[in-house]
Amino acid sequence: MPTTVRFSRFTAIITLTLLLIPVIQIALPVFASPVTTQAPLVGSWNSNVSCTPMTVRITDITANQTGTTSFNAGPFSPGITTTVSGGDAKRWLTPGPTPSGWHSPGPACTITNNFGKQQGVFVEIDGVKRAGTTFEDSSTSYDPTNGGGSYGGPTVNDFTFNVYDPAIVSNYGTSCTTAKDPTCYGRIHLEIDHDWQAAKYCASGTACDPSALNSQTTQGATLIDFQGFVYWDGNNANSASHSFSGWELHPLTGWRIHQSTLNVGISFTPTSPVTGQVVTFNGTASGGTAPYSFSWTFGDGATGTGNPATHTYTASGSYSAGLSVTDSKGATGAASTTVTVTGTPPTSVIVASDAATGPSSLATAGGEKLIQDSAGKMIAVYTDSTGRIGLAYDNSDPMLGGWSAPVKSSTPASAYARPAAVLVSLTSLRLIVEGGSGTGMISDIPVVIQRDSQNNITGFTIGTIKTLDSSGLGRYPMAVLLHNGDILAAWAWQNTTRTMVKSLRWDSLTGWTNLAGSSSTPDIALLDSVSITWFVPNMIERPDNNNIYLMANRFTGPPETIALNKATWNGSGWSWGSQNITYETNCSDADDDPVGLAWDPVRSLVVVAYGITGTLSYGVFTLTSQDVKTHLDTPSLAVTNRGWAGIAVHVTTGDYYLFLMNVNTDGGSGPLGHIRLPAGGVWNPTVNYLDSTTTDQVLSLRPTGTSPTIDLLYATGTSSPSTIKFISVRPSNPSSFTVSANPTALTTQAGSSVISTITLTSQNGFTGTVSLSTNVSPSGLTASVSPSSITLTSGGTGTSTLTANSTTTGTYTVTVVASSGSASQSVQVTVRVTDFMVSAPSSLTVTSGSATTSTVTLTSLNGFAGTVNLAPSASPSGVTVSLSPTSLTLTSGGTGTSTLTVSSSTVGTYTVTITGTSGSLSHQVTISVSVVASSGFTIAANPSTVSFQSGSNASSTITLTSSGNFSGNVNLTESVTPSTGLTVSCNPTSVSLSSGGSANSTCTFASSTQNNYTVTVTATSGSLSQTATITVAVGGFTISASPTTVNIQAGSSGTSSITVLSVAGFTGMINFSVSVTPTGLTASISPASIRLSPGGSGSSTLTINSTNVGTYTVIVTGTSGSSTHSVTITVNVQDFTLAVNPSSLSIAAGNGGTVTISIASMAGFAGTVSLSAVCTPSGPRLSLSSSSVSLSSGGSGTSTLTVRTLHKTPPGTYTITITAVSGSLTHTATVVLTVT
Repeated sequence: MPTTVRFSRFTAIITLTLLLIPVIQIALPVFASPVTTQAPLVGSWNSNVSCTPMTVRITDITANQTGTTSFNAGPFSPGITTTVSGGDAKRWLTPGPTPSGWHSPGPACTITNNFGKQQGVFVEIDGVKRAGTTFEDSSTSYDPTNGGGSYGGPTVNDFTFNVYDPAIVSNYGTSCTTAKDPTCYGRIHLEIDHDWQAAKYCASGTACDPSALNSQTTQGATLIDFQGFVYWDGNNANSASHSFSGWELHPLTGWRIHQSTLNVGISFTPTSPVTGQVVTFNGTASGGTAPYSFSWTFGDGATGTGNPATHTYTASGSYSAGLSVTDSKGATGAASTTVTVTGTPPTSVIVASDAATGPSSLATAGGEKLIQDSAGKMIAVYTDSTGRIGLAYDNSDPMLGGWSAPVKSSTPASAYARPAAVLVSLTSLRLIVEGGSGTGMISDIPVVIQRDSQNNITGFTIGTIKTLDSSGLGRYPMAVLLHNGDILAAWAWQNTTRTMVKSLRWDSLTGWTNLAGSSSTPDIALLDSVSITWFVPNMIERPDNNNIYLMANRFTGPPETIALNKATWNGSGWSWGSQNITYETNCSDADDDPVGLAWDPVRSLVVVAYGITGTLSYGVFTLTSQDVKTHLDTPSLAVTNRGWAGIAVHVTTGDYYLFLMNVNTDGGSGPLGHIRLPAGGVWNPTVNYLDSTTTDQVLSLRPTGTSPTIDLLYATGTSSPSTIKFISVRPSNPSSFTVSANPTALTTQAGSSVISTITLTSQNGFTGTVSLSTNVSPSGLTASVSPSSITLTSGGTGTSTLTANSTTTGTYTVTVVASSGSASQSVQVTVRVTDFMVSAPSSLTVTSGSATTSTVTLTSLNGFAGTVNLAPSASPSGVTVSLSPTSLTLTSGGTGTSTLTVSSSTVGTYTVTITGTSGSLSHQVTISVSVVASSGFTIAANPSTVSFQSGSNASSTITLTSSGNFSGNVNLTESVTPSTGLTVSCNPTSVSLSSGGSANSTCTFASSTQNNYTVTVTATSGSLSQTATITVAVGGFTISASPTTVNIQAGSSGTSSITVLSVAGFTGMINFSVSVTPTGLTASISPASIRLSPGGSGSSTLTINSTNVGTYTVIVTGTSGSSTHSVTITVNVQDFTLAVNPSSLSIAAGNGGTVTISIASMAGFAGTVSLSAVCTPSGPRLSLSSSSVSLSSGGSGTSTLTVRTLHKTPPGTYTITITAVSGSLTHTATVVLTVT
């Protein structure tokens, strides 16, 4: 695919070496990445703004959301802010011709966003259209951030309007009609602030002239570019006129008519040429002004013109081909790409022919199966078709077929599978495998490597096997050797309710423990109890900071996610962090595409690769030492299906190689090949096949080491036994050099310098002089290298010192570019400049003869941590100032406060200066102190808290005291909150004070309404006024019953719980009494009294019983002193009636008859009534149509009794007794039977 670079026609001519890697921005709740700039920039258009803008789209700011969701999800949250009391960041002026009283430093160029990431908030939005404009929010004075003074002129208004991205909003007038309308995401509100206009920052002729914007652009038509600070206005987050979003560019600092760009691209065919083959180069140009002229450099000294152009390379290697395009008006653009010319493709070598199928013999997400030791010898590990471990070695060039016969382990009870090998030393190897003494076991197999005097391997001895997990639930082991010689092993574990990844650490002294070394129980690094599908883990340790990344995708999805946990190195050990099981959300299954990890030693990056679900593409991203993620995803590949991928990085060129198999189905087999991402280029999507066998399956790459070859094992054959093959990809290595920095992350205080050592290393015989230069982003930091050029000899190294310093707080990226001829390499160093801020109220009033306090606040800026010493001073003399404490220790991002005490007996105006010092940093804040005469009076209440029981009263004494020789009458008034429920009277309501004297008044409180009240007594004399506050608690209690309706059967009993609760601090004994209406019900309560403590509660049990059917009202009354509260309980005593019809029956012998039995509910009775019938004396036969009747409340039911006699039944009189039973209730009825 072609590479593209864009340059503005208005940009100065710049020679650049470009790394044209596509960037995909990621926004996540746990590891959210900041938005980064998408195009070259020329800086701020406003001379008063020193920030370098980031080019973004509106959707980058809104995060494709509306309302507060946009704020919570957006990488720009919280936007620019200010700590100035009463100030608003959107009106804050940047340093410049600021008005008097302006507060430094103005809006920040970069903030730490709500996800803890550094994010630029000065942005540029290009190619958008505006809606109609309006003036609003008038003012005649500056915001407190700008001193709060008068404009000294007429009223000034904010100039406001909305803009929209025409790629998202096709018709502004019909867009964003509701908060759910996606067109809202492409709209944002802009304002040219009235303070910026008043201060002439946005005056006529400036970059943000509102009049020119109105006259030179047309709403809905003109494409415009804008610059400004990102600000969140929460008051408008749900406003339709604000596009249902609180985001704004406010202050808007500049605009221009949209600039057309010149876009240049290169492609060439064939994409994988060999020596002697004609390569055709095609250039593309768009934008600018046609016609265009094309100039070519082919990287081997040859040049060309025109388009297309052809060239033939005579030697294999990697060449940087460049294209320069000039349009008819002189605008230029450039692009470059890497052409890799190869010779004959490598062929594979058989290592073993007795392996298990690939998924068992080799497959896991990681875990080395191919190791090259420090002596250059190669070791291969696999499992054979009988489940044994196989170990083979090669002491020379492994591509020459000198692999040894495999050494085998004994046959385990359960077949070994998926070994992960760790080379501890030249003589020690450990294998972490699945299987062993049982299925699902995780085993540790120690192996002694036998060597001769030349370190050639002569054999292997397998030691005593240890079981790490005997649960039978383990799978997919993985292990890595750590920088201190320890081993970290991880494996998947799953039962019916949870799936997880466990880990253990091994060291030579204590053996296997958890990561902290405190227990033999494994750590749980990942856990999911919702989606119970197998994790397949992989791990890597960063060499630059020793942090360990554990990543895992699912063996079969859903979910289609990558989970992440990171173990952070603290200098002596590691600790696992918090898991993020949705770190990526588009990952395919691990059954044939587990997550791949590799180390990029050229750029100091972790490289991650995974299959993108539902596509023929791979996701590839890199992680810096600060966990900044950059996606380099592959294009769609021309394969039937893709599988078994692994990622590798060439140790000298930094090219990325993605190995894969063109499989016939998911988890199947197919030819082995690779695609390549050349350093600074783009993925070549054409698969370069290494083995055309259609039964290739599973591969294992040798991790990036010191060897320039890229080596791998893979299996051929889809049934057991399969063949293990070795192949080595050996890219050409043109002479070059590498550049590295140590350290790559620096922290310094504002105004101080910090250094990093830049090391240049000759590669592949490079000799020559390398020039060093620096680029800094954003502006505000000075960086230099000394010396600025280094002469390298073949295989040699050289160093230069990078020195960086800044007086402006922020996080900067210094790119050190090393160039020699057409060769160029770069390394980035992050510099964090920290500082602190001192703040205090701008003014303070002190009464003569007394002391007043205020708070001085210290705030850490950009991660400042350290001790700040505080010193106060005052001018002129006559005021005493002190601070407590006089030093504060700030943590990163923290704040601290000190109490300033000011006293004086001399009326006047003073300036108090607070100076904060930490090392070379020093900051001041000034406070204007006014000392005023102290004549007046004070007021005090004793007690200030009063409590009494409802129905009683209490009082408080109000004392008025003269101060500053005050004398005169003082009137008293009172107010109560809440306004009803408490009666207050103060006596007297007016007192006379003599100079230096005092007087009292008594305020009495009475209430029968329990509550908490606030009484404010105000004392006034002329313009003087003082208040005293008294808290009054009127205690009482509440009473309640549960349940309030009780149903019992006649003759039975029931209960209700009576609860009393203390209110407003009530304490005392509550006595209960019970009354019942009408009579016929017995009620009692136990206990009959309860003592409540303040805020407490208690309960008694009300017991009721009756044999009389009916509804009764029971009132339980609680009494304490004069306080009485009651609760009412309704009691239903329920029963049913039994009736027969007829009550007598006469029948002739041999005949029969029937009787109707009726059952009816009384007092709400509901339930089942059982029926039975008995005849005395016996003889007639009885039967019931229903032996039970179910009654609802108030309902009735019947059953029919059938009486039958025989011809031989003796005549006479019989008694039939009918019995109805429900619970404890029983009723009977009789029927007289005459048989004739």
